[in-house]
Amino acid sequence: MPGLYTVLYFYSDTCPGCRRLNADIKLFSGARKDVVVRKFNLGDKWSGDDAYNTYRLKIGKTPFIHIYGPSGELIAEDVGLKGEGLDLLYEWMNAVLAS
Repeated sequence: MPGLYTVLYFYSDTCPGCRRLNADIKLFSGARKDVVVRKFNLGDKWSGDDAYNTYRLKIGKTPFIHIYGPSGELIAEDVGLKGEGLDLLYEWMNAVLAS
């Protein structure tokens, strides 16, 4: 969304890390009005091929995060198994939830 940070969050209900993140992200998004989170459920039996065919992203794990800045530029992304997007999201969440 223009003027806001946008987090694209791809998850699976069978993923333990996703279940933990779901609870934290709800608290976080309520506290940070400059961030909007868009969640995409990959399903219980997702595969990297299905994710690519549906979203055109090489999703190697869940949770899988892409973060866009207020002007729409990609500022952090998970690529394959690398978690730069998830790392930035947790950095933001820890700053908000710890205070």
